[in-house]
Amino acid sequence: SIVIGDQITYIGNRAFKGLNYVTSVKFGKAVSYTGYEVFYGCTKLANVEMNEGLTTLGALAFFNCTKLTNISIPSSVVNLQNRAFKGSGLTSIVVPDTVKTLGYEVFMNCASLETVDYTEGASMLNPRMFENCTSLKEFNFTRNMCRIRSRAFYGCKALRLFTFEDADNMWGSSNGSEAKIASNAFEGCNSNLQMIAKDNSHVETYAERFKFTFVAK
Repeated sequence: SIVIGDQITYIGNRAFKGLNYVTSVKFGKAVSYTGYEVFYGCTKLANVEMNEGLTTLGALAFFNCTKLTNISIPSSVVNLQNRAFKGSGLTSIVVPDTVKTLGYEVFMNCASLETVDYTEGASMLNPRMFENCTSLKEFNFTRNMCRIRSRAFYGCKALRLFTFEDADNMWGSSNGSEAKIASNAFEGCNSNLQMIAKDNSHVETYAERFKFTFVAK
């Protein structure tokens, strides 16, 4: 096990990378951010207790931590950087409202991820956010979210229900180069996927174009 001392404010890059025998980690009360790859490839890591006061979780922090099935993200966190949980064993995750920035591929290849409580902090789903999350069944696109970018749900074969709280709030890029929902955002998903939104919305047009089922709410 690893216990971070209470005087430690920053966990440096690759600090514990590849320590395959580590099963638990407890952050000290003063840690405010981590570098990149801090627990990269810690394949037996199953229990992580992060502190309130942590604001940033660095890129690739828990990459391929396959025994990590659950983790509580503190309400102080505002930034989850690229690939923070990519390839981990997460089965569920709650993203607090305080999280304003999510990098690319944050939950990519989390094949056991079944439920996501994605609250109203960040405004868009970045590229490959949930790519190959093959156990994910439902997703609620909150009213604060405005765009779904490239391959965000690529290969999510179990995805059956996708609810848009406010499709009228969605926007594309200012120069028209990127759509509100990327053309390949749901590529590889089952054709039985139901998209729930208002009638005559952008979502209805998208569902018809890509042969998904549109359900008016």
